[in-house]
Amino acid sequence: MPSFDETIKPAAILGNGPSLKDFDFQNNLRDYATFGMNAAYRFWDRINWYPDYYSCLDTVVGLSHKDEIRRLIERADEYGIRGFLLRDNLIKELGPAGLSPKVSNFDYSYLALIGSPYVTTGSHTLAWAAFLGYRDIVLLGIDANYLEILSEAKRKEGITLELTKTPGVNPNYFFDDYQRQGDLYQIPNPNPEKAIHICSWQNLKVLRRHGVCVVNANPDSKVDAFPKCRFDEVEAVLKQERVLIPHGVFEDYYNGLKQPALSELKKKLKKAKWTLKKYKFSQLLTFGAINFFHYKENKYRNKIMQIEDEIRRIEKIH
Repeated sequence: MPSFDETIKPAAILGNGPSLKDFDFQNNLRDYATFGMNAAYRFWDRINWYPDYYSCLDTVVGLSHKDEIRRLIERADEYGIRGFLLRDNLIKELGPAGLSPKVSNFDYSYLALIGSPYVTTGSHTLAWAAFLGYRDIVLLGIDANYLEILSEAKRKEGITLELTKTPGVNPNYFFDDYQRQGDLYQIPNPNPEKAIHICSWQNLKVLRRHGVCVVNANPDSKVDAFPKCRFDEVEAVLKQERVLIPHGVFEDYYNGLKQPALSELKKKLKKAKWTLKKYKFSQLLTFGAINFFHYKENKYRNKIMQIEDEIRRIEKIH
């Protein structure tokens, strides 16, 4: 968790929409805590700049980029990345990197309960920033003006798509090769009547009642849950919108989710402990000769530690 002094400065949630084209990340974001996401690492690698926090909550996109996300974790100290918010299915594929203390498991946190079933990486990165203590938050590149299916994509199973070649021009992102040949992704809004990339943000309007001021720095964004302005107007708009309540009151909102979250985590803990006993017994029966059981035993020990850490973190909120 960042210190109180760190959360006094504003946070910037960096979506990857085309409105960020030609944005000067290094200079414009010097005074912000930055939250980046998904495949934008391809651009960060070019400019040798990385955000303070990284998230990827799409279960398909995460697996498609697992090797590069593993690299980000393994070199996090070099890049200056302080924390990761990832899905459980991805963490399981990351090997030792997934056990890094910098990695938080979204599916074992009660951030997953907020706004369900409308979960997107962008919206829940905003919730993550608020949970970490940031109270002035700016949205950048949150455009939500998707071309749902690119001409270079072919359908896979369900709503999953695969890029058959790297787009020459990608209208959905701030750099054209954000997506490349072989990448998997999902149709952004498979149900236009309940567009997930709009509804997910609407569910977070509640943040303002709990002392969190959010400003969308793209006047043309389709996300209208928060006041909009140009980036050069952000400081003035934040001053106008800021809710003057004591730091920490936001946690009252999470207390309403606390008990169901604890109940669910304790069920998972009980199941994980039972599974651990099963593999320990199998180890005894084979006198340790089968490495598979040893691997599984270590895996569930680490899983139990993660769940217990999350339970302790939730219980600290009062």
